[in-house]
Amino acid sequence: MASSDPSSSAPPGGDLRRQIDELNARAWTEHFAHPRPALELAREAAKLAALQDYLPGLAASIRTRGVCLFMLSEFNEAAGDLQTACTLFRSIGDRAGEATMLRWLGHDKARTGDYGAALRLHTHALVIYREIGDRSGEADTLLAIGLNHHQIGDYAEALRYSQAALTIYEELQETRGVGLCLNNLGNAHSMLGEHDQALDHYRRSLKLLRQAGFTNFGSLLNNIGSTYRALGLPQPALEYFSRARAEFQGAGDRRGEIAALNNVAEVTHMLGRHAEALELFETALAASRELGTRYEEAAILLHLGEALAAQGDGAGAVRRLEEAVRVGGEVGARQLALQANRALARIHEAAGDIAEAFRCYKAYRELESEIFGQEADQR
Repeated sequence: MASSDPSSSAPPGGDLRRQIDELNARAWTEHFAHPRPALELAREAAKLAALQDYLPGLAASIRTRGVCLFMLSEFNEAAGDLQTACTLFRSIGDRAGEATMLRWLGHDKARTGDYGAALRLHTHALVIYREIGDRSGEADTLLAIGLNHHQIGDYAEALRYSQAALTIYEELQETRGVGLCLNNLGNAHSMLGEHDQALDHYRRSLKLLRQAGFTNFGSLLNNIGSTYRALGLPQPALEYFSRARAEFQGAGDRRGEIAALNNVAEVTHMLGRHAEALELFETALAASRELGTRYEEAAILLHLGEALAAQGDGAGAVRRLEEAVRVGGEVGARQLALQANRALARIHEAAGDIAEAFRCYKAYRELESEIFGQEADQR
């Protein structure tokens, strides 16, 4: 890496801009596999570009900095960089750069559960990529749109978009893209109940991403664990969730680590190790609150509440599930709030509190109707 002191290492004039371009190229090449060192390269490039008032170099460095920060779960700082880079690319007429930032801004909206906004941003990016003939960018965005459809429960559309992306990646012979597509296709097959096909896709994805130089397989291992959990096999699920957690830890991906820990807690509870599971849930909850990942916080509260209910702790379950409803509503995670209301209705009904059971069931039905209407609009 070049010195972080531009006055001591940077050649004068055009050579400095060339150095900035080289730093940006190295950072972008490294950002998927090694986000932390790529972040340092991008920061150095940004300092040099700001000194030179070199807008293309500044836009590229802030782009990579924002993406790396996002991958490292520094979401607040990342969001500012992604928006700034998008504005810079637009101001200098770099449409490919603008589309890339729209795609990542869409990822950030999806992270918070705002899938309508995510779809709008991703569709805007897709239009630009198609207008400029950027096939790789088009495939990346089709893949993102497929994931959006997966997140709103439209698995048939998720399959269709992921398959369209796969066709382009295969045409371009992009191993990374093919591997990512197979992962998404596995997700859709899993949610459609086609678990054998899902596992086949995940294993092929793992092989290709290793060939492409990936070093963090946390999400993929998490997905395999989820499939084993759906098959009613908690022991292999626990093994994969534990491996996923270690992968996320090694990569510095705290958000992923929290999600994996929540899964570890769930299957630990399934295995009857209730006290250990509750401790894991509480650890995950504290971490999610410290990091400010409120969607994960709502998910953990939901699963913790369900676990407490299964152990007969009705009061504790109600407290956590009511928190899940509140946090889920605040961040737009209505599917989580819906599930929490349904669980609350069952607890109150079992306790003989018919009025509260009816109130929670009514809230559940209203959310269900609202979600159905939103999904229809988004489709």
